[in-house]
Amino acid sequence: MVQVAAGVPVVDRGAPVSARGAVYTRAVSPSADAFPESVTVVASNDLLAREFGDEFVILNLRDGVYYGLETVGVRIWQLLQEPRTVHAIRDIVVAEFDVAPAQCDRDVRMLLGELAVRGLIETRPGA
Repeated sequence: MVQVAAGVPVVDRGAPVSARGAVYTRAVSPSADAFPESVTVVASNDLLAREFGDEFVILNLRDGVYYGLETVGVRIWQLLQEPRTVHAIRDIVVAEFDVAPAQCDRDVRMLLGELAVRGLIETRPGA
């Protein structure tokens, strides 16, 4: 499990679906600076995503790797179903969870970076 700061975990199963067992790998941690407030992000199209117990499982259809999100990560994934700015996602998470805005900003950007590295989200330049 990759712990993205305060409670925004990304579980990288890191193995093709056909592999036996789950392989956990640590991801490259992109800089939070890669996601300015004005950048619009949205979930990629080549995915299957479903709730599975207490987590949300995402299968990347391009490479057959699956991932899991828990708690706050699940809410952020729900928000990513429509194009939104990083700023808008952060504001919604701050309003819905007990988290300081500065901490939330870092956590959201780090999670978005993890998702982007894995091809799970697309970015669009801000207006």
